[in-house]
Amino acid sequence: MYAAEPKQEVVPRVKVWNEMTHDFAQEVKGKKYAIPAGKHIELDIFEANDLLSAYFPYKKLKSGLQDPMTMKKLRMERIDGKALAGTFDLPPNRCMHCGYDADDGTELDEHLMDFHLNDMSAEDVKKVTVRHRAAQKKAAQKASVYRKETTTNTGRESTELLPKQKPLAPERYRPSGETAK
Repeated sequence: MYAAEPKQEVVPRVKVWNEMTHDFAQEVKGKKYAIPAGKHIELDIFEANDLLSAYFPYKKLKSGLQDPMTMKKLRMERIDGKALAGTFDLPPNRCMHCGYDADDGTELDEHLMDFHLNDMSAEDVKKVTVRHRAAQKKAAQKASVYRKETTTNTGRESTELLPKQKPLAPERYRPSGETAK
């Protein structure tokens, strides 16, 4: 009788995407990898993991920032298009800075403005501020109030929520005794 041949495991293959605007090339464990900008190469999962985790030296510009040509922005994706094991969806209203779970987007924006405004980029601050103001305006409309925004001496905006006043009817429809101010 012949001994059963051992089963050969199939090593999963993945796509490694280069998400930068320039071509990427690196040598890892004696093998050279080159990925054109915005394209991908197919590797087995172990080679892909070695490539993604290998140190890639970077250079600095005169301004002190990293040279974009030395940035490494690679992403791994299964060939069948499904997400890799270990990936998961975060709740939509969770703070990425501290893990705070908000009930809705408005509460999350308030949390970000109160606790993490200095930690965010200028672009993110602008987005949060715009969303927060839109939510305030919507809430004010629901509550039948209007917002009065003023700028103080320090340049900060102040917002007051005032009750909406009913406009007076034209004189011919006013009840007797009611006058315009």
